[in-house]
Amino acid sequence: MSQNCLTRSFWAVAALCAALHTTYAQDYSMSIEITGEHTGMVGEVDLTGHTTYRFSLNLADPADQVLTVFGNTENPTEIVAPAGYFNSLYASGPTAAGISTEGLALYPSLSLDSYVTIGLEHEPDLGAGESFIIVNEDLDQQWVSNLFLPSATSGESIYMNTETGGSWFALPGATNAIAGDDMQVLIAQFTSEDCLHGVLHALILPADGSPAFVLGQQFNCTECGPIGCADETACNYNPDAPNYPGGNANCTYADEGYDCDGNCLLDSDLDGICDPFEVAGCTDASALNFDPNATDENGYCAYAEDLNCADEAACNYQPFAGPAYCLQIEPYAEHSGMVGSDDLTGHTTYRIYALCENVDDFVSSVSGDSEFPTRIQSTTSFFQSGFGGLTGSDQNAALFGFFPSAAFDSYITIGLTESAGAGEGNINTIDNPNNPWGELFEDGDDLAIDDEIGGSWFIFNGNTNGIAGDDFRVLLAQVTTDGDLSGSMYVQFFENGSPADDTRQLIDFQQACYGPEELAACEYPDPLLDCDGNCLNDMDGDGVCDEFEVPGCDDATACNFDSEATDNDGSCDYPANGYDCDGNCLNDADGDGVCDEFEVAGCTDATACNYDADATDDDGSCLQLDECGVCGGDGIADGACDCDGNVLDECGVCGGDGIADGACDCEGNGPEAGYDC
Repeated sequence: MSQNCLTRSFWAVAALCAALHTTYAQDYSMSIEITGEHTGMVGEVDLTGHTTYRFSLNLADPADQVLTVFGNTENPTEIVAPAGYFNSLYASGPTAAGISTEGLALYPSLSLDSYVTIGLEHEPDLGAGESFIIVNEDLDQQWVSNLFLPSATSGESIYMNTETGGSWFALPGATNAIAGDDMQVLIAQFTSEDCLHGVLHALILPADGSPAFVLGQQFNCTECGPIGCADETACNYNPDAPNYPGGNANCTYADEGYDCDGNCLLDSDLDGICDPFEVAGCTDASALNFDPNATDENGYCAYAEDLNCADEAACNYQPFAGPAYCLQIEPYAEHSGMVGSDDLTGHTTYRIYALCENVDDFVSSVSGDSEFPTRIQSTTSFFQSGFGGLTGSDQNAALFGFFPSAAFDSYITIGLTESAGAGEGNINTIDNPNNPWGELFEDGDDLAIDDEIGGSWFIFNGNTNGIAGDDFRVLLAQVTTDGDLSGSMYVQFFENGSPADDTRQLIDFQQACYGPEELAACEYPDPLLDCDGNCLNDMDGDGVCDEFEVPGCDDATACNFDSEATDNDGSCDYPANGYDCDGNCLNDADGDGVCDEFEVAGCTDATACNYDADATDDDGSCLQLDECGVCGGDGIADGACDCDGNVLDECGVCGGDGIADGACDCEGNGPEAGYDC
C-alpha cells in the first residue's frame, strides 16, 4: 500500500463535515508549539532562520477521536504562509505517512518536513492499529502539491474554502486519531522562516457518545483561539480570538456616528438624528425654499407672499424696498450640456453681490472666523476650471474663446471678473496653515472660513472695484454648482466710502435681499409674448406671433385645407364644378357616374337612326329606319305598292298603266282581225 492516499471526492466523513455547524467547546482547542528554531545546516539543508511549528488539537477525553481536518465555504481552512515553508526532498507525500523511519536515520532534515497529519509523525504502524492519512482536494482548488518537493507550488499557502472543499483524515477508529493519555492529536507540522496564520476546522467525535462537532480555531504564529473578531473597536469583539492578518474580516463595526446598538454617539436635540448628520434648513414643505433634506429648522423659510420678484424680466418684478447692506444672489447662467470640453449639464452659475445704500459706498472685505463664519456651500461640489483661479483678478477673459467653461469658474472677488485695471485693485487673501480655505475651494470643496484664527479676502480703500456705483452693488463671488447653494458672508461696508462709518454684516444666504428662492415668486410670460399676452412680433397683426405663423391654405372648402395654417399662401386647390375633392359627383341620382348637372337626355342606342353620341340618359326617343328609309317613318302606305304611293295596275305592275289600249292582255296581244278580245 502506498504511504499516502489521495482522493478528490468526499466520502461519508467529509460530507458530514459540511453539514455541521461550527461549535466552540470550552474543553477543546488547538495549540501551536515551536519544536525547533534553526540557525544553520540540518544535515544537507541550510535551515537558518527557520522555525518548526507543530499544530495539535487538545481534546477532553483520552478516547476522543479526530475524524478529519477539513475546509469548505461555510467552514474554511486557510493556512497562510507568507514566507512559504520547507518541504523535504526525501518525504514521499504531503502527510507524515510519507516520512519513513529509515529516511529519518539517514536525513536529519526529513524530521523537519512540512506535512499534514492525524496523529502521525512518520509512516504508520499498521500492526498497532494506525492508519495512513488520506487527503482530499477540490480539482478547482488543489493544495496537496503545495506539500511536495519538487513541485511548482511547493511551500505555497493552503486554502480549502470552496463549496467542494478539501480535507485530510485517518480511517475511522485508527489509533493515531484517538487522543490518548496526553489528550492531544498532532494535525500538522510546518517549518518556515515566518509565522503562519489563518483558520482551521476539525470534526471531533467525543468519547461520551455525544454527536460529532466542528471545532473552529484561528491562529497567528503560536497564538490560537476561537474564530472571532480581535478588534476591540468592533461590535463583535471577542477577547479570546487571536489577532491575525486579515482576521478583521470577521469584525462588524457600528456605522459612523452610531454605537453598536444603533444609537447616536452625539444627539444634542434628542431627535434621533446624530449631530454630524443634522442638516439646517427650512423644514416647512409649503415654503419656497423647503429643503427635504433638512432635519433642523433654521428659521429662514421664504414664502411667495413675503417675497418680491427680483428678476427684471418677470411680469411681477418689484425693486427691492427693504434694508440695504445685504446680499443679492442671482442665477447668472443655467447649463444644459457641454461647455467646451466640460459637461455642465444641470449646473447653475450664481453671482453673489453686496447690495449697498449709496452709489459711493465701498465694500472693503469679506472675512470669517468661528464667531462670524463665512461659508459658501453646495450639496454637491463646485465647478473649478483649470484655466481660472481663486479670485476674480485671477480670471483671464482672453482664454474664454479657447476654453469656454473658464467663464463659469468658481471664484471669490470684490468687484472684479478679471485682473485689475486702472484705479482698481487685485484681490488679496489671508488664510492660515490649519485652514487653507482657498486651496480647498479650488479643489471643488465648500469655502469655509470658520475656524478660530479665521481669514479673509479684501481690497484697499479707494480701489474703484469696491465702489457700489449706479447699480448700488459689488460682486463678491461667482460659483457654479449642480447642488443647492447655502452659506453666509461677513461683509465689511464703508458708508459713502468712509472707513469711519464702518458697517459689518453677517448675512445668511437665505436672508439675502434677493436669493435664488426669491426667483420662485417670479411670474414669466409664455415665450414670445409680453406680460399682457400680446405677441412681441406680429407683422400682419393677426394675433399669431410671427414665429408661430404657418403658411398654407386656410380655406376649409379647399381640397388642400391645412388646419394649422395661419397665413394663406395662395396654394388653395378646389374641386371642379359638380365634383368633390376625390373627383366624385356631388349629385348622381342614377348612379351612372355622370353628375346630374351634366346629364344629356337622348337616344343612347347606337343602332337607332337618331342615336345621340352626347346623350347620357336614354329618354326612349330612339327611332329605326322604315322600309322607305325614313327615320321613324310609317313605311309603304296601305294599298300602295311602293314608298311613292303607287298601286298595282291590272297587270300587277306597281304604278303601271295596266293593259294597253287596244290590247287584249298585259302581254300586249290584240284581237284577230275581225274579232274583238
